[in-house]
Amino acid sequence: MKKKIYFVLFFVIVFSLTLSASLLDVYKSGKIKLVPDPNFGKGTDWDLYFPRGVRDIAFAKDGSFFATGSGHCVYKFDKNGKFIKKFGQKGRGPGDLYYAIKLSILDNKYLLVAEYATSRRISVFDLDGNFIKIIRTKEPVYDVVGLGNNKIAILTIRHEKAGAIGYSTIYFEDIKTDKKKVVEKYIEKRKQLKGQGAINIGIFENHVFLNKFKDRIVYGFSGEEKIKICDKNWRLLKSIPTGLRRKKVTKEEKSAFYKYMLEMFKDKPAPLNIVKRMYKNNTLLPENRPNYRLLRIDGEGNILVFENVKYRYDEKKKELGVANKIGIKVWSKDGKYVKEYFFDPESREGKIFRKAMLWFYGRYIYYFDRGDNEDELKRARIE
Repeated sequence: MKKKIYFVLFFVIVFSLTLSASLLDVYKSGKIKLVPDPNFGKGTDWDLYFPRGVRDIAFAKDGSFFATGSGHCVYKFDKNGKFIKKFGQKGRGPGDLYYAIKLSILDNKYLLVAEYATSRRISVFDLDGNFIKIIRTKEPVYDVVGLGNNKIAILTIRHEKAGAIGYSTIYFEDIKTDKKKVVEKYIEKRKQLKGQGAINIGIFENHVFLNKFKDRIVYGFSGEEKIKICDKNWRLLKSIPTGLRRKKVTKEEKSAFYKYMLEMFKDKPAPLNIVKRMYKNNTLLPENRPNYRLLRIDGEGNILVFENVKYRYDEKKKELGVANKIGIKVWSKDGKYVKEYFFDPESREGKIFRKAMLWFYGRYIYYFDRGDNEDELKRARIE
């Protein structure tokens, strides 16, 4: 009898320690396991709210969250994925939204909604969906992040000379006084396009990633090797070398991707002609890949950098295929290097980590999963 009691106590203690272990402990252990939560969103018809997928998610302090797809409204759900309410409608007036693309919560009081590039504005709501104000910008908004004490960071992006020069600028702004200043600016030069129209291919394009956890800001430009950690007043705390280098896009890879694009747009004459023109002018793909694919912060502030290996070129088949590994480098929230992981893209972890849209909250990773019968927003516990 005593042996049974000791065994039960031992099991309870081990199980409790497993649950209480931090994510940093999980990373240091050398294993990352993603365990789907079958009860999340049970009974929720995700297809009804997000027929084209989830574009962005912002989490409130109590675990409830706001989400947007490719439409003109925002949906609010409780922490278990149960629908609460929807707000916003198509338009350009106060309280209207024109393609909500990015969300962030400020001071646990306001929801910031960045709208489609041509709108050049951010709409501010309270957490019940009541309209507060509009923040205007001179350039198209790409991202917005609530920092605290009424301060926000705005990432804008614009192109000049038919896409030959791209500018990404981060502004630091006070929403009460509307005072702002430029804190970072990135310039990327590319071969000037000839003729009208251009198609951007996300996995070959450089992006600025802007993340915030409590009083820390982590950001980086995938065209550069380093990422930076700042405090909420944008004072640099640490610069981290990722050790990742840009790789050249080979002629064979360009040719294989061109064939892939021809097949994709075979029934769409307008984009098909643009693809043919860009390939002829050698502007369909850049000369180099980005240093990394994604830069994210997990629910405890640790930094995850996803290597840019979503696709690989198969020398034997002379075609593009799924990468044979998904690489992730991990740093602690203080910028100390922890470990590098590699995942089989066909494993559960690999299938989740290779998705372009990932969100972290607490011990969970959230992702939109396109299934055979229906599309769902899912979450998995990191263990």
